[in-house]
Amino acid sequence: MKTQSRYLKIILFLTICLVLLCGFPFAFGGRPVNVNGFMKQDRIKGGEGWVNYSFKENNNLDIISNVDLDVDLQFNAQLKNRHISFNVTDSASATITIDTQLFSERFSQNKIKQARNRYQNRWGSYIHIQTNRSIDILEISVIVNESQLVASDAIWAIYNETEGWTLLNTVQSDESVNTTITSTPTDIFLSVFAPVLNTTPFILIGSIVGVVIISLTILMSKAEYREYVRNRIIRQPMKYTLSIDDVLENENRSKIIDLIIDSPGIHFNELLRQTELSPGNLVWHLDVLETYRIIGKKNVGQYLIYFPYYEHNPMSNINIKLSKSDTTLQILSLIEENPGTYANEIADKLDLDHKTVKYHIEKLKENELIEDKKIGRKKLLYPHLNINKLYKNNN
Repeated sequence: MKTQSRYLKIILFLTICLVLLCGFPFAFGGRPVNVNGFMKQDRIKGGEGWVNYSFKENNNLDIISNVDLDVDLQFNAQLKNRHISFNVTDSASATITIDTQLFSERFSQNKIKQARNRYQNRWGSYIHIQTNRSIDILEISVIVNESQLVASDAIWAIYNETEGWTLLNTVQSDESVNTTITSTPTDIFLSVFAPVLNTTPFILIGSIVGVVIISLTILMSKAEYREYVRNRIIRQPMKYTLSIDDVLENENRSKIIDLIIDSPGIHFNELLRQTELSPGNLVWHLDVLETYRIIGKKNVGQYLIYFPYYEHNPMSNINIKLSKSDTTLQILSLIEENPGTYANEIADKLDLDHKTVKYHIEKLKENELIEDKKIGRKKLLYPHLNINKLYKNNN
């Protein structure tokens, strides 16, 4: 009898394991649903766990709910690499439609201004959510990654016809950007905005460096730049056997060079979009151009940006440590936008202590990004371009 009882216990244990493995796959990572297209209707059971919908073009939508949900999901066919999550907490079953569309097709207002800060929609999409009843708690999250143009400092916003876009309380991390809406309206529009002042070093440095390098390229047309590159003496790279003419005359590399000259500070994803090359192919061409010192690159924040290569490029003066100081970047931006400003004026505009402003000005001067000229009792501040000197050094 004891032996029989032991066998029964073993059989019962194995049966429970089999039920768990076969009947409740969500307990081991969620229920995956592969969608052969951009639309899907489904029923999610309350307490089922995460349901992971994978649409075409690497669009992903994850949903978890404590109540039964009838869902109607849709992605615009032009969208790629979106990864959005929804956590529904409610008191009764509900019907929910989630439609993710191109931002430009509905909204022309793509900027938000709040106090001194400005935000811009770089995500390129919005979410239209319709429900048959108000949801008690709706948590929404978007994955942080460069492929869908979401950085860790992005902020969720909600739209209404009266006020336009309004920023929502957002929880930010290196992995995701999250917001929670309670007692949701039954028809809402949501999107993700990126700061363009104060908190995004890439935008500030891109504009500042862009002005400096555009000034250089005024002196050198695209043809002149290629001639400059041809005449420059560099050691033949060991990793490639291409001649300088081979490098410059390739159609794809020529297009990349033109894009970088036209938009100094352009980042990888924008190059990927405009060249329409595969990521691997673009990486290879960029490496060739960098190896032959035709372009340069620099990490700014979490972005990798590219610019024309000059022996004494102003870009090399920008210390990466500066890019992590919002205050330093704000002051640099003000000086670049208002040449001839002075310390007291900067302190008033940014509501900073005069000693703090002086400290950051000294940092900028040490890195040769600004210079001062004493006019009477004031020291006026200017961007440190030295265009003519740079051009002479390059020839």
